[in-house]
Amino acid sequence: MRTDFSPDDLQALKDELRIRMEYAHGCSDALSPMAHPAPSRIPVLPEAQAAFTKALKGLPRCHDTSPRWWLKVAMRQYESRCVYCGEPVSETVMEGSSKVKRASVDHVVPTTGGGPDHHDAIVLCCVACNTSKSSTDWILWGKAVDREAITAFRAKRGRESWNHLARDPTVTKTKLKVERMLDARWSYARFKCYASVTTGGAFIGWRDNQAVPGEIYWMLRQMGGQAVNTGGGATHDLDGTPGKLRRGRPNLQAPVIMTFHLPRQAVLAIWALIERNALVHRLDFSPAFPDATPPENPALANWTFTSPNVGDLVRRRFAIPGKWKRHSEAWSKGLVVRTVRAGDTLKD
Repeated sequence: MRTDFSPDDLQALKDELRIRMEYAHGCSDALSPMAHPAPSRIPVLPEAQAAFTKALKGLPRCHDTSPRWWLKVAMRQYESRCVYCGEPVSETVMEGSSKVKRASVDHVVPTTGGGPDHHDAIVLCCVACNTSKSSTDWILWGKAVDREAITAFRAKRGRESWNHLARDPTVTKTKLKVERMLDARWSYARFKCYASVTTGGAFIGWRDNQAVPGEIYWMLRQMGGQAVNTGGGATHDLDGTPGKLRRGRPNLQAPVIMTFHLPRQAVLAIWALIERNALVHRLDFSPAFPDATPPENPALANWTFTSPNVGDLVRRRFAIPGKWKRHSEAWSKGLVVRTVRAGDTLKD
């Protein structure tokens, strides 16, 4: 039995336990001693589910891209050696050479997961390691010559990434407390998903099967989520009955969708994902199904707000992607949120 828990580990466990207790007891507001009446049930409409699935499938696939001069800087900084396997690398490799590998650069925290995109956020690696790691968080891959150095590098870049604000504004009033919150979140691997809480039902989804952490899938099931069969394998239909398993191998690029009949269940599940270091985008898939986030507690509804700046998370302000102008008034009114609309091309 493990006994060497750090203070950050204990706080993360307490947060997750609190979320699970809220769901189990039907409490609608953990920040208030008074419990509100149970939220009304919103049935998941088949047309809303179909629209959400179509929007997920239509999302563009983004890839990390870097200017060529970043590679030249990384070659000098890392002395022409791959930080993952330690092999020598070169910008140009002679045909038939087996001792020197082709060089490339890699975002330790992928930009597709909200990671920073500048020359100090990349490391030098060979093409083979870059391809093997792909667009996943390094902590899931784990290969490195100096693991402590890469771990410290990742922790620093995590604070520069797009992060959600705290669920409870009373516990993150200082920069130190926000940094502790981020350290606890970034002890988990960063992943990205999409969510919508609408009048046609509440949905949480992934672009494809390969992006879904197994423990996250089962955590959502325990919190009331019902999996929908989109062609990726055996799941459950809207009524909770097992879906039909299609013949042949499952489609690994099929979307993964979880539905919720209670809006507050979905919001609590979204916050549970955020505490597990998820970057959750709100997906606006159809104007026919407007937002139906429970309005009782504004703090719970603020899951859509993110910022790459620790100071903004303390002051609870929002930065528009691609711009560094602050919008404190829009933040306080809840008018500016980071959303993804069907058909939009958004670089993370």
